[in-house]
Amino acid sequence: TITGVEVTGDLQHATIYYSTLSNLASDAEKTQIGLDKATGLIRRELGQRLRIYVTPEWQQLHHPDLQFLLQNLK
Repeated sequence: TITGVEVTGDLQHATIYYSTLSNLASDAEKTQIGLDKATGLIRRELGQRLRIYVTPEWQQLHHPDLQFLLQNLK
């Protein structure tokens, strides 16, 4: 799940925060690897759909707050 996005004012850089529903660190690692591999495809699709001159470079950061909330709701 994408939990947040921060973009610089010049649209050159973005930080994408995501969370996984699994508590396992290995699942979060697999998700990070998958996102890293798909970065080019995702940037190309966003560039075409948003029709902006520059598609931001980005980094993905695991955001475990969603996991924490789900665990404490049980």
